[in-house]
Amino acid sequence: PEAGRWFRAARLDIPDFFVPLPGAEGRAASRVVDFGGHKVGLVFFAADENLEQARAGAMFAGRQLAPRVHLLVGISPWGFEAERAFLPEAAGLFHILLGGGSGPGFAAASSAQSGQLLWSRPAASGTGVNVISLYRWPEAGPLHWENGLTFEARQEFLGPGIKEDPDIARLFESP
Repeated sequence: PEAGRWFRAARLDIPDFFVPLPGAEGRAASRVVDFGGHKVGLVFFAADENLEQARAGAMFAGRQLAPRVHLLVGISPWGFEAERAFLPEAAGLFHILLGGGSGPGFAAASSAQSGQLLWSRPAASGTGVNVISLYRWPEAGPLHWENGLTFEARQEFLGPGIKEDPDIARLFESP
């Protein structure tokens, strides 16, 4: 809701890809996008102070989308420790977990429990972008993620050699 207000105050059109995030009570927002003929489900986890409620909301939203998509991606603001505790529950439902919040960053790793969940976290300083290349789409049944075989991941650190995009820069100008 806050980001939507910011766009309106800046007199900017809200981008088509914008997903309003839930407020409280563990509700997760979701969206299905088409990517080259494959359906990708995106579940935006609630940043709820009640982590158990947020986890339940994420799992509920994931179960609702899973039958309709080829790939299910969870997007979390919970931080490293909460995400790590969630891995056993999320594996087997979510294919990819894009983490956020406090804690270390890494390009991607498959969950040690089953290898069915690919977990990625950005650099803590916000100075990089994680790039994940998938070499296979999940099929019926579990997909075991193996670096170099089913996926590859790297962190691209941003520096002075990266040219500024004027359209993106305008988004950060004060209204």
